[in-house]
Amino acid sequence: MCFFQGCDSSIEPITEGSRTYSIYGPLNIYETPNFIRVHDNKALLSEEGTRPLDVEMTFTNLSTGETEIPEDSLVQFDNLYTHNFEINMPIQFDERYRVSMQDDKGISYEITTVTTRETNLSVIKDSVSCLSPFRVRLTNIDLEAGERLDAEVAIKIGSEWLWTPREMGRTHNANTEELILSWTPYRISEFLFGPFDAIYCDGFSSDKIRFRFTHIGYVEEDESTLEGNGNLLQPSADKQIVLSKYSGETEIQIHPCEFDPDELCSATP
Repeated sequence: MCFFQGCDSSIEPITEGSRTYSIYGPLNIYETPNFIRVHDNKALLSEEGTRPLDVEMTFTNLSTGETEIPEDSLVQFDNLYTHNFEINMPIQFDERYRVSMQDDKGISYEITTVTTRETNLSVIKDSVSCLSPFRVRLTNIDLEAGERLDAEVAIKIGSEWLWTPREMGRTHNANTEELILSWTPYRISEFLFGPFDAIYCDGFSSDKIRFRFTHIGYVEEDESTLEGNGNLLQPSADKQIVLSKYSGETEIQIHPCEFDPDELCSATP
């Protein structure tokens, strides 16, 4: 069940019972405000069990030095409760932000999250036939640093656009930070319906394919966690998730003669 405000399938919250707190926040570059959720792992997610948090959080843009102390609010979703810290600072492309948190027992966490640069989306090969691949190019994708690119494609059957997030042919150039994705219209149909029930392009109700993506940033380093006596704990960095994200989309034309199954068509050069 998704009970966090702003929760989506691209960034999944992780809670760990052995940790004092779980911290989660998808920072949408195109939205303000954003929210960072903090959960005391020893408390139940109920109105009676959700404890007050004696926690102070600081959110800092490490490039500009701008700092915000977010306010905490208790938010209910379907009778489940979480603490939301509201971030009113606009999230910028290609920046480093630090989330610092300390409670009244002296336990502190620090997370440095790096936002992505803005990608340029272009269609390399358009007006494809049903069995020939179209290609799209996305720039400024640094997969080696830890960024992620989630992509989906859709065909229209009847009145409904059917989306599939399945893996497609992809080539990443680490030197130019370009990512090229390719697939055929018929292959999308196979992903959706299986190899024996796939629909050929003359059964589609639109001569376009839709493409959309979500570009996700990364955590730069392990956060520091200190006990009140100053001893360093060794948390796992993936248990604290505060990541940037933004989305984009485009459409690709299917070659119109492919809707005539009796006519042999080749991809437009």
